[in-house]
Amino acid sequence: MPNFINLRMRAEFEKEFSGLDNFFFVDYRGMNSTETVTVRNGLRSESVQFRVIKNSLVEHALGERAVESVRTCLKGPTAICYSLDSDPVSVAKSLTGWAKKVDAMEVKGGVLGEQALSADEVVRLSRVPSREELLSMLVSGIQAPLSGLANCLQGPLTGMARILAAVRDQKEA
Repeated sequence: MPNFINLRMRAEFEKEFSGLDNFFFVDYRGMNSTETVTVRNGLRSESVQFRVIKNSLVEHALGERAVESVRTCLKGPTAICYSLDSDPVSVAKSLTGWAKKVDAMEVKGGVLGEQALSADEVVRLSRVPSREELLSMLVSGIQAPLSGLANCLQGPLTGMARILAAVRDQKEA
């Protein structure tokens, strides 16, 4: 029978994770306390939470979303990383960036919506442009033809103005 503290923590995590669609799992085995604090603070500055929670509590808190592939991520020392206000691509980029900086840190996998992700899929997700980058690409794609059209329409008018200025200069001379 679970003790009162575990039941309370489980209820708190269920509430916290119920609003999450995307989260990632990290193996922190081999990281010393200084590295862990550095990673945690660095991720926090990027609006990403790095929580070390007992695997059984995470599994219970995730409930039906704890599919078999997620359960395989919950073997050994595991931290769960998520963000309430960032898109999943930004979180994946942050995690893979920190995993490159800290040798002992390893991304295990994650969940994107209803789909479980392997470690390789999280790395591929981190290579996708962020939401802001995609929006700027879209705006540039829309703006380029319009700028070209404006230049084409402006070209004859500019040419006509130059011809009129040349004729004026010629008559004045």
